[in-house]
Amino acid sequence: MIGTIALARRIEAAETRLSLAMADVTQRSGRTAAFGLRVGAGAAVYCGPGSPMTKVIGVAIAEPLTDENIDAIERAYAPFDERPGGDLSTLADVDSVRRLEERGYRLQRIEMVLGCEIGALLPQVLPDGLTVTRGPEAEWARISVEGFAAAETVDGREAPAEHYDTSALEMVVEQFAGVGEVRRYVAHLHGVPAGAASARVDEGIYQFCGAATLPTHRRRGVQSALLSARLEEARAERCDLAVVTVEPGSRSQANVQRRGFVPLYSRLVMASLET
Repeated sequence: MIGTIALARRIEAAETRLSLAMADVTQRSGRTAAFGLRVGAGAAVYCGPGSPMTKVIGVAIAEPLTDENIDAIERAYAPFDERPGGDLSTLADVDSVRRLEERGYRLQRIEMVLGCEIGALLPQVLPDGLTVTRGPEAEWARISVEGFAAAETVDGREAPAEHYDTSALEMVVEQFAGVGEVRRYVAHLHGVPAGAASARVDEGIYQFCGAATLPTHRRRGVQSALLSARLEEARAERCDLAVVTVEPGSRSQANVQRRGFVPLYSRLVMASLET
């Protein structure tokens, strides 16, 4: 599989629809202010302070990002003291990146988007002693928050608990739970809840939306089981493509590449440090 502009447009469109759905759920919950603003084929989304879903996604891939677009984005975020400049595909319009730089935006980090052709996969087998089921929602939410709150750094060490804002994690998990098409999974190790994951189907794309393992159950195949179960569900849903976004060089990248995922493109996460 090769990352093409056409494929990137398809994936970015799916990410945009998910982001807008998250904004809608957040607005309806009343827990925090939120909005979803269409920007060309992409969107500017606010899902609360500190939320990873507060971002500009899907822009500059179907058409260039204009100064008028940037003005509209800045006006929308201004009341919340936020200035995200965009998660831009490396296959997007280069002049749009330059335009953001001219407006004071700078690269903050890079994400990698990897994909896997479902039809080329062999049947997936879960490790011994592990089962994966859909839900229940309360258990999925609890494991997700606890697992991500004790997330690991790239070298395999656990980040200190204070590194993660638990209240922000709870809000994000609640937002994902509110999106009807998001599927929620729980992995059990010898009958004990050990991990949780989510995913979404969008026009033939199976989107991996994150997975977490409780610290006491790590290095025992839980992530592998969650990956296998979701790939089999992608096959059952007749999806042609599975997609995941990871931090470059992370354990997550290594895990999915061992299972047949290949890098398709990266996203340049840009933002302004101006207040």
